[in-house]
Amino acid sequence: MNYILYYAVNRPISLLVYMILFTCVTSKGQSTSIIEQDVQRADSLFKNKEYDLAYHAYMELSERFQDEQGCHLLLQAGRSAYLQDSLAESFEIFEKCQQIAYSNGYGDLLFLSVSSIGGTLSQVGERRKANRYYLEALQIGDSLGYHGGDAVLHYNLGLNFKEMGLFDESIGQLNIAIRLFEADSNQRYLARAYQTLANAFREVEKDSLSLFNHKKALEMFRENGEVREMSSSLQDIGNTYKQLKDYPKALAYYEQSLATGDSAYKATTIGNMAEVYHALGDNEKARFYYQESIRLKRKKKDKTGVAHTLTQFGDLYLALGEYENAKEVLNEGAALAEEEDYLIILLQNYEIQQRLYAKVGDFKSAFAALTKYKEVNELLNDENKREITERMTAMFELKELEQQNRLLHEESKLNRLQAEKERAEKRWLLTGFISSAILLVLFGRLYNQSKKHARWQEVKRRELQHRTKNSLQTLINLFRFQERFAKAPGEQDLLKQGLSRVDAIMMINQKLSNTKEELNFTEYVQELVELNYQNYKVEIPNLKVEWDVEEIEVNPSQATLTGLIVNELINNAFKYAFKGNSAPLLKVSLKEESGTLYLTIHDNGAGWNVNITEKKGSEGLELVEIFAKQLKAEFKLEFQEGTRASLVIKKEPATS
Repeated sequence: MNYILYYAVNRPISLLVYMILFTCVTSKGQSTSIIEQDVQRADSLFKNKEYDLAYHAYMELSERFQDEQGCHLLLQAGRSAYLQDSLAESFEIFEKCQQIAYSNGYGDLLFLSVSSIGGTLSQVGERRKANRYYLEALQIGDSLGYHGGDAVLHYNLGLNFKEMGLFDESIGQLNIAIRLFEADSNQRYLARAYQTLANAFREVEKDSLSLFNHKKALEMFRENGEVREMSSSLQDIGNTYKQLKDYPKALAYYEQSLATGDSAYKATTIGNMAEVYHALGDNEKARFYYQESIRLKRKKKDKTGVAHTLTQFGDLYLALGEYENAKEVLNEGAALAEEEDYLIILLQNYEIQQRLYAKVGDFKSAFAALTKYKEVNELLNDENKREITERMTAMFELKELEQQNRLLHEESKLNRLQAEKERAEKRWLLTGFISSAILLVLFGRLYNQSKKHARWQEVKRRELQHRTKNSLQTLINLFRFQERFAKAPGEQDLLKQGLSRVDAIMMINQKLSNTKEELNFTEYVQELVELNYQNYKVEIPNLKVEWDVEEIEVNPSQATLTGLIVNELINNAFKYAFKGNSAPLLKVSLKEESGTLYLTIHDNGAGWNVNITEKKGSEGLELVEIFAKQLKAEFKLEFQEGTRASLVIKKEPATS
């Protein structure tokens, strides 16, 4: 009934056609009823948490359909696989569903499948990749004009950013999630968002904000009767007081956590209590709680937890002078940490071992422990470098997609207004042209399909440009990161040269995102000169640039190759021309005459070394010559009062 009422109010023409066609489909009722029963049976299995049976039922049903319903059933099969920890299988299914939804324009299912891929990647620790999918899901939701699931997506982004060490980004996403959860009165997720936000604040040592949000989360968990979450929240508050070195309050909250009776966090809580007693100098209580924590963690087969507590216990034994016990627990802790590849625990363990062996006069073993400490420290430094690069890339992706989301949000509002206007016009036409209703419906469908196709084509185009820009920015970040560590002669110059080439391509990509036909080539050349000069500003502080240019537009393919030529010529001028020149001058001329472009770059330097320009290994000039041949352009290099590079290009017509 609700569907009929919806169509009567919003789509009366469609309702008329459906009523006319009703008698044509009744013969299919019996088979449809059987399929509906099978779907209900699969849904019942899913609801009763019989995920393996539900998975097979959904997969079998999905094969009967080649339409939107089949994609929906496939999505349910993926969820069933995910909930029984068949993550590789669920990922494969979600990707298949994404491809079907993308190809057919099933917007809602595309949103759900992309979100689900993000969730699966998060579960296996691929957090940066997961965030790409979460951000893409937000973008799809905005393009479709709805925000269902946005709060959960922002929460998942915040959680992933926290685990990646991007705490400012995490706090920003979690605050958005909290605002949306509050608007939806979703107390269950709201409490979790407050707890995660509190932990992020603790990581950046904003302890008062951490405690404030933890206590809000704890209050909500109590109201909802969620005992396990209460236990976790109480332990988190204890950890914050432990960080503040307020040990009595830390112990009080740890004891409250144990008093809830939930065993999920008991081993960790007891281990934290041992560390607090250790810090307070109450060694006997510390010994008791360390032993109990290790026993419980062994029972749970928590190897990482056991390695951590054994390492802390070794430090206690060292303080007590029980050196043999210290050796035993430290060796076992190091073996477990190495097995689990937990470098931070391993680093701490070897540091304690070095002190232990030095204390007992075994300097050979102390030196061996110190050597291992240095090796692990180097591995950690390498890992930190990778994490820095990954964080830089993740931050760039976040900012870029947030900007795209804002643009798409504005676009979707305009689309909704336009759609509402069209619906009003259709209702008005119905009163005067009821006899032509079927023709109008057919026309409306064709129009909507065309509009939908155009929208999806635009989404595809933006996605391609966005991914290209991400890849280029990642290369730029890597070049800049490597440049900081370049020490060999000439290595920095090579990196600068590579960076300038990627920058040139990046710039043309940005300009192409704002146009589909011709672009302003004059502006592009001016920006290239400025961009390259930034890399040589220290060596050439007083450069003067003289411009003799006209406003010229060229098509994208011609602009790309010509821009790369300009980039090489400018880069070579800055690199070779102005050494020892007290008044460096660069002249750039760009003219158009009868459909031909005349570009000249002239410096007042000493002129290039003839051996360099004639040598085959001069890759910059080789690139210029290759690009000039592709453009069918005339390139000339002269040495008159410096170096004068000229390029003559026949301008190509704009592409449609």
